[in-house]
Amino acid sequence: MPLPFADKTRFIHLLEEDPDRKACVFLRPWRFGKTLFTDMLLSYYDRAMRESFDETFRGTSVHGHRTPLAGSLCCVRLDFSQVSGCTEQAKSSFIRELAGALRDFTERYPELGLPCSALKTELYEEPAGLMKEFVANFRSRSPGKERLFVIIDGYDHFANSILARNAGASKETSSAAECPPGFIRQFYAFLKEAFGGVRGRPISRIFISGVSSVSLDSLISGFNIAANISNDPRFNAMAGLTREELSEIIDETVDFSELNGLTKEKILQVMESRCGGYAFSFQACERIFNPDMCLSFLKDLTSAKAMPESLLTESAGADPVRLEAILRLAAPDAREEITGRIQKREEITADPPVALSISQRGFLNYSQAVSLLMYYGYLTIAPQNERGSNKVMYRCPNEACYQVFNRYAESRSGRKEIRRTDL
Repeated sequence: MPLPFADKTRFIHLLEEDPDRKACVFLRPWRFGKTLFTDMLLSYYDRAMRESFDETFRGTSVHGHRTPLAGSLCCVRLDFSQVSGCTEQAKSSFIRELAGALRDFTERYPELGLPCSALKTELYEEPAGLMKEFVANFRSRSPGKERLFVIIDGYDHFANSILARNAGASKETSSAAECPPGFIRQFYAFLKEAFGGVRGRPISRIFISGVSSVSLDSLISGFNIAANISNDPRFNAMAGLTREELSEIIDETVDFSELNGLTKEKILQVMESRCGGYAFSFQACERIFNPDMCLSFLKDLTSAKAMPESLLTESAGADPVRLEAILRLAAPDAREEITGRIQKREEITADPPVALSISQRGFLNYSQAVSLLMYYGYLTIAPQNERGSNKVMYRCPNEACYQVFNRYAESRSGRKEIRRTDL
């Protein structure tokens, strides 16, 4: 059952109207709708898709209110979600994915893209080398007015895979030499060099999406012009579902005549407890629902024609195995403090969300672990009691996540082993 469309085109105006957001980073938990949003950006801005604008955006808020840049840019969409999490293969895998994206660009813009002979991955030792070749070719072939929009989805996917794999090893033995931040830094440093939208700098806009702040330091150190809008309250609902959006989806997917008196309001209340509760800024006006959890819930609801009994869903926001991997990265005292507070349903006070390094030595400290748990969707930012404080309060977003923490605690005490079959 595909999740019906939730119109997020209203955020295009917000992204475009502020010059400080010409290059930005947007982080949300897995399967929160980031890939769909980057697909929308490609369809909206790409000059090669201009003729299909009416068909694609009919019925959306942006259809009758196009922004000045609609259908005017040459878009390069890079999807790094398939880059290998093996440190020995990460660079070559990165180059392959980059080459594939540039090949797609050439199919849409044969007069501006690299010829097939220049897209052979064995020609390049570094991803930055391939990107430089592409930009130089574009610059020489374009009439001078063409501008590039680089859209990157899953910038951190392989870094998260490395993180999960290293969780099983002793953190004291990890070393920066085992991790590949160098080629990432070089790649984004070149994007910065080519960014500006002026003569000789053809990249006019960049949008980068990902899950967590892992490897964000490598990105920022080479690409310090990017604005991180992840915790900006104006973009709180840019991914995920608002209550109003979920209400419309329920109307589209649920036949209430088959539900023995269950009302939409009752369904929304239960889903809020199990699938909602997310906020990515303490100034956020509303709490957001996890789309993947909602999809699973609605599938069970329509299949059983009754309220689903199972609290856990097979989603990124309710995965005991991944939670265990993350917590193993934390210092033992931090790990115990966090899980203890969650079991007591207490809020956690820590530093604001921070960037993490994939090559960091040793365990994560308390605030780093809390920050990572928030980015992965196990914690969320709570309403703040102390205005002006340099600390932020966090809590579990919903009952599903509370149960995941409880299962983790049970496994630690030897009462239950966490297995994939428990999901």
